[in-house]
Amino acid sequence: IAMLGEFFANGVLAPGPRGNRDLHLVPNGIYRCAGDDEWLAISIRDDSDWERFVAATGVPALAASSLATAAGRRAAE
Repeated sequence: IAMLGEFFANGVLAPGPRGNRDLHLVPNGIYRCAGDDEWLAISIRDDSDWERFVAATGVPALAASSLATAAGRRAAE
């Protein structure tokens, strides 16, 4: 019903369900790691966060990949 209200008020439909995906943080989630019950939470706010993340991982190739921009990370999500 909320989507219908948005449509009648503005002439556009509200976005559909997005699960746990965030509109601004990408990647954003809890990821399984090697080992029993080992997890890692990652929330990248912007490209500067991504650069620091890449430095922490020790995988410099990520900086030169299509994942270097928020748009690239969103496309690969």
